[in-house]
Amino acid sequence: MVATAAQLCRALTVIAWMLVVLPILPAAGAAVEQRGAAGAATLTATLDRVRVGLGDRLTLRLVVRAPAGSAVNFSDVGPGLSNLRQIHTEKSAPVLLSGQSREWLRTITLEADGVGTARVEGLLVHVLVPGAAAADAVGVAPLEARVTTVLPADADLSKPREIAGPLALPAPARTPPYGLLLVAVAIGVAAVCFAWWRRRAVAPGAGPTPPADRVALDALAGLQVASGMTEREIELFYRTVATILRQYIAHGFDLNAPCRTTQELLAAVAGSNTAIAGSRPLLEPLLVDCDLVKFARSRPDAHAMQQLLHRAADFIAGTAASVMTPGGRAAAS
Repeated sequence: MVATAAQLCRALTVIAWMLVVLPILPAAGAAVEQRGAAGAATLTATLDRVRVGLGDRLTLRLVVRAPAGSAVNFSDVGPGLSNLRQIHTEKSAPVLLSGQSREWLRTITLEADGVGTARVEGLLVHVLVPGAAAADAVGVAPLEARVTTVLPADADLSKPREIAGPLALPAPARTPPYGLLLVAVAIGVAAVCFAWWRRRAVAPGAGPTPPADRVALDALAGLQVASGMTEREIELFYRTVATILRQYIAHGFDLNAPCRTTQELLAAVAGSNTAIAGSRPLLEPLLVDCDLVKFARSRPDAHAMQQLLHRAADFIAGTAASVMTPGGRAAAS
């Protein structure tokens, strides 16, 4: 009898939890909304989800209702974004509602670019009602969402980056892009060195063709790291390092490195019959760091870039003893 009463008590507790607590917990796809009013104008701001994954996209809707004939000016949302960036803004013409009221709609696509609490604050709309001496400023409380490194079940995967709306490009820098020029020169030098090494026929009496490790180390030495490099310059730097490593593996160990993905190349290295087969633990972090910059928009600082050069040089120097000579034989240890 006591056991039956205890079981009944536990069942009632579970039912109370389901009826009272669960309905007030925010679901992964629940929207968050804030409202504000000033005079005859109202502003409703809605963020379509409260939990998203890193790189996922959210939709911010701003709806203003005011008397017909009002002038509405939406402020820029960019300065008030935290762990978010603005991708696209869609403006709609005002719609006449019942009576003399009109509705203005603005839809803004945002992308989560940082882990933690994503915040939209400082939302403000100025509305000048007919007959008023000054415009009313209508604002709302901040909107928040949680950004995690794992996409939730309701992640918006229907908007690939390649077909997103037009991006607002920043104004060109006034100062000459010296860093970009250095990276471009380094890429050119690396390309010329590898082309010369690959295609040059050794004439009678000519000196030997430089080994792949020497060509790769010379190319790395031509790269320069400077503070204050732009995102484009950083990306070109990491692309160049990845190209040098892939060309070194291709010419030094006769592996088709340039045409393979990172995982395919690592598998080919581990399964090869050359001495480089055991170097995957050194090569993998280098290629992964380059992929993070090329595909995941990672932006390391100058110290990390300098460390990448040292690690790449150490990898080449550590495997140079097994590099294939131009005649097709492994170099002597």
